[in-house]
Amino acid sequence: VSSLSQAKTPVEECDLIGKVDLASTMVVGDDYKQYVDNFLIEAAPITAPYTGDFSQEGTIDDYGVIDANNDVKTWTWSASNGAYYPYSSTNKADDYLILPIKLEAGKNYNVTVTAASSTSWAEKFEVKAGKTATVEGLSTTIIPETTVQTSTDTEYEGTFTPDEAGTYYVAIHATSDADMFYLKIKKLVIEVGAEGNAPAAV
Repeated sequence: VSSLSQAKTPVEECDLIGKVDLASTMVVGDDYKQYVDNFLIEAAPITAPYTGDFSQEGTIDDYGVIDANNDVKTWTWSASNGAYYPYSSTNKADDYLILPIKLEAGKNYNVTVTAASSTSWAEKFEVKAGKTATVEGLSTTIIPETTVQTSTDTEYEGTFTPDEAGTYYVAIHATSDADMFYLKIKKLVIEVGAEGNAPAAV
C-alpha cells in the first residue's frame, strides 16, 4: 500500500466487491484501490504468481465477499482458521471470496486451494473465475464442486486459461449444505504455467 487518497472515488464508478466487514477492494480502470475508513488507499495490482497465505491476517484485505443468499453468514477470518465460512443452521452456503488479479491472455494458470474442515461435517466449495465480480459474471469453473471432510490441510487444483488479458476475478465459492461446520481456506496459490498453445515438455 503506497498512499492514502483524501479525495474519494465515487463507489458507483468502481467495481466494488467488498463487504462492510472487510476492506472493500475496487478496480477503477487499471488501478486497484481499497476503500477503508472513508478513504481510498492506492494499492498495487495483484499479478501472478500469487500466494494468498491466510495464516496472515492482512491477506484477506485483498479480497471481497458476495453473500449471495443474504443471510449474514459469510466469509471471515481468524488466526486459527484462516479465511473461513461459518455455517448457517438453516441455509445452504452461497458465498464467494473473491480476488481481483491481472492475468495475461493465452497462459495457463495453475490454481491451488489449500482447505480443511472437520472429519464430522462435509463442507463443499468450487472455484470460479470471470471478468466481473458478480454471481453471473463468475461463469468459468476452475475447480468443480469438491467435498472437504478432513481436518488435514489438503490441496485442490485446477487450471484456467484467459482468452484476453486484463483483470479477472477468482472466487472461492462456499456451497456447503446447511448446518455443517467451518470450511477453512488456508491458502490460495495462482502460478503461471506454459503458454496455452505451447507443446508439453518431454
